[in-house]
Amino acid sequence: MTKNMEWSPGFTAFPAFQGGVSKYTAALQIIGGNDIGGSNRLKTCLIDWQDGSKPETVKMIDGVGDVTHDYTYVKGDTQYFAHVFFPEVTLTLSDGSTRVFNTHETGRCIIIEVQTAE
Repeated sequence: MTKNMEWSPGFTAFPAFQGGVSKYTAALQIIGGNDIGGSNRLKTCLIDWQDGSKPETVKMIDGVGDVTHDYTYVKGDTQYFAHVFFPEVTLTLSDGSTRVFNTHETGRCIIIEVQTAE
C-alpha cells in the first residue's frame, strides 16, 4: 500500500454538475469517509468556492455535510455568457493528513456553471 492509500478518505459530492442564472445558489452534499482501518477519522472539511470569497468550513455530521453558496456572474466586456467554477474541497483527518479534491491534478468532480443574468 502507498502512503496515500493508507489514509485516503472516500469522497463524494452531489450533484456533480449544476448550473443556473446569476445569482445562482449552489447546494452541495459532501460525503467524506474515514480511512480503511477506521482509526483515522475525518476531522475537518474546508471548501474554497474559487470565486474570491473566503473558504468555508463545512459542518460534517457522521461524514456528511450540506452546504450552499451564492455565485454571481456578470458578463461585462467579455464574450462569455457563463463562467464555470470548480470549488476545491480539503479533507483533514485526525492524524493531520490532508487531501484536496476537485483540482486539475486530482480530477474534477464538482462543476458549477453560472450564466449571466443580462
